Amino acid sequence: MNSAALEVPASRFGEERSPYLSARRVAEQLGVNLTELAGLIGVARNTLAAKAGARKVDAALSPIVRILSMA
Repeated sequence: MNSAALEVPASRFGEERSPYLSARRVAEQLGVNLTELAGLIGVARNTLAAKAGARKVDAALSPIVRILSMA
């Protein structure tokens, strides 16, 4: 198996009609629920679902998505 087959593009963690990362997709990839993910990234659970918190959540998820994409 070549290394290209193992790569996970960062775009896989976004929603189709949104420029932001999807907390739900990141949680699925990590095998945790949204409450656990919120604790891991240091935001309130309600912030994950709020449109007003999209930029904050995106900024908190970015390092995790980078690591998942490289791993």
